[in-house]
Amino acid sequence: MTEPGSSFQFGVDRQTGLATIHEFMTLEAEIDARCRSNGDGDAYGIVLVDIEGLRAINANYGFDFGDQVLVEIARRLRTMFDELRPRCVARVGGDEFGVLVDGIEASRNLSQLARKIRLDAVGYPLLIGVTRIRIRLRTTFRRGPSRKPVASDLLWEVQWADRIEATRELHQRLEALEQRDGQLAGQAADLRERLASAEQRATLGLYDDLTGLRNRRGLNDVLPTVLGPRVVLFVDVDNLRELNGLDDQNWEAGDQALAGVARLLQTLPPGTIVGRWGGDEFLVIVPGADTVAIVDELEALIRCARSELHFGDLEVTFSAGLAVARGPADQRDAQAAARGAAKTAKASGRARVVVADQEAWPESRPGRSRH
Repeated sequence: MTEPGSSFQFGVDRQTGLATIHEFMTLEAEIDARCRSNGDGDAYGIVLVDIEGLRAINANYGFDFGDQVLVEIARRLRTMFDELRPRCVARVGGDEFGVLVDGIEASRNLSQLARKIRLDAVGYPLLIGVTRIRIRLRTTFRRGPSRKPVASDLLWEVQWADRIEATRELHQRLEALEQRDGQLAGQAADLRERLASAEQRATLGLYDDLTGLRNRRGLNDVLPTVLGPRVVLFVDVDNLRELNGLDDQNWEAGDQALAGVARLLQTLPPGTIVGRWGGDEFLVIVPGADTVAIVDELEALIRCARSELHFGDLEVTFSAGLAVARGPADQRDAQAAARGAAKTAKASGRARVVVADQEAWPESRPGRSRH
């Protein structure tokens, strides 16, 4: 969902019809950069919408029922806004939606928007088939740009705050139930299970649930500890959209492909840091500056993916971009260069490696793709 007249084109989440987390974060980064460069109080904000109890709904009614709940909440979010129309509404997690608002005047506007979402999106029961069900939403919001001196991912900050708040609320509700002489032992047991899950999410908030790798927040947390030269890689799964579009797989093929590529990348040299940057992208940091060896290993992994990861006649491939950072001060520029090189690799035929730095590739190896 975009603001009328916006030139920004979104990828679409196949299940809900909303924007994807990748497109949401791309637009957020553009707005954050504009607000920081203006320096005149220009601001934006994010409201995170979290469906509480979706796991219980899946357990009690089945996953098809839970999917219909997601689709209905997405439909209501897509149609409920009039004033303070958001720039983007996206699915940013299994049971989470993000609402990105540009040009807000004050934090109270975000508070009003969060309240409106809670009232309008679940103010009346959802009718799924012949079953009426009431849904509870938790909303968390943050105003940007943040006070950090450099650009930050406000979405990750909001998701982290949401997880902490969910843990606090469950603690309070569990304590209240336990004080009632065990009369509601069943509800207390259910809350304990939900609390354990929420605490795990908060504890593992630096890791991606699907692949087990560090997520973007986790990568940003560990990168400052990396000293000395390093090879920076962006790896982009070439055909994730086609895999997700396999009707009889229900996204399982795409998930298995991402997990498979993650396993392959973890076979890179010891000391390598591998993380899921978001969507179909991985960020990899390899200590040292031996680009020749790294490119050879990547190309071997691409061949391995083709032979081991396939669904019917559809092979899984990935493209990679490579750049060298001489130290921590070069990390951000190297990431941008490597990401651009990965996009070039994908656009120029897929299943290949492109080296961003001319100096990083020896003239004795002229056959390698470079730009």
